[in-house]
Parts: sequence; C-alpha cells; structure tokens
Amino acid sequence: MDKKSFWYEALKAGTIIGLVLVGFGLLTQPLDAETQKVWITILNVAGWTLTIVLLYGFTRKVAATSITLAPNQGFSFSRGVGFIVASMLFAGVIMGVYSTIMSNFFIKEQVLATVDDLMVLYQDMLPDQTFDQAYAMARRSVLNPFYITVSSVITNCFVGLLIALPVASLTRREANLFSQNNDSQTTSKNE
Repeated sequence: MDKKSFWYEALKAGTIIGLVLVGFGLLTQPLDAETQKVWITILNVAGWTLTIVLLYGFTRKVAATSITLAPNQGFSFSRGVGFIVASMLFAGVIMGVYSTIMSNFFIKEQVLATVDDLMVLYQDMLPDQTFDQAYAMARRSVLNPFYITVSSVITNCFVGLLIALPVASLTRREANLFSQNNDSQTTSKNE
C-alpha cells in the first residue's frame, strides 16, 4: 500500500469517525447535565465504543489490502498504530470544527461561565494584575478557533494512540516470506 492510498484510507476513516463523534455530541447537547447524567454517560460510552469498533474495522480493511498488494511486506504493528493515529488526526479536525461552532455560537455563555468558575479557584493564588491577565487570556482562548482545533487534534491523536495499542496488535499481519513479487506490480512501481 503506497502513501497516497494510506492517507486516503486514513482520511475516510477519520471523517466517518469524526462524524460519528459529532453525532453523539449533538445527541448529548439537549440533555440537562444534572438530571440526565446517566444518559450522557451512556451516550459517551456508546460513542467511544463505536469509535473503537470502527477503528478496528478500518484497520483490518487496510491490513487486508496491504497484504493483498504486497504479501511479502505484511502489515506491522507500527503501521497499524500509524494508521489509527492518522485517522484520529482527521477526526480531531472535524471535532475541532464542531467544538468551535458550538463554543462560539450555541453554548458561548456556558463555556464562559465554566471559565469563570475555574478562575475563581486561582483568584487568591495570583496577584491581581497577573490574575486579570490570566482571566482575560482564558476567556479569549476558550473561544479561539485555532486553539480549539489544535487542542482537539492533539487530544484525539493521544486517544488514538491509546486505542491503537490493542487494536494494532489485533490487526497486524506477518509477511509471507515465500511469496513472489508480481512482475506487473514491480514494473508499475518503477514507472
């Protein structure tokens, strides 16, 4: 499997996983956090379970394609981890765009209220001028699209790495040492 098809498959997988996570995020939005805590937990667990199942399925598909195209190379553990992290990178971009839209247009007051509640904890720890600067920076950063998207990508890549460890070990395939390279495949690669 060449790099172009690897990244294309990661893009497809990440887009589908990102849309699934956005869908579950949209389902949890109308629920009140205090009275519906159980439903929010169930939806979050279902969303991440579906994400793991989808990552397993996409990684198996890429491993099977890789084995079909180049049986003498196999599909290593590291390629599986790389595929899953690349897929979660694209899912992180989609989740970052979703979070930016939600934070800036639909739940802006809730986000700023959360910052206010958190900054109360630091009020006595910092001098007044430093606290005012930190408070203003915190309020700006939680609504900044670049900050939200980058933090979403980093978070999803880290989660993808944790998911990738067991999934990649289940989907790795050993190389077939006795397979012959197909002459037409090697000729087309050289051209």
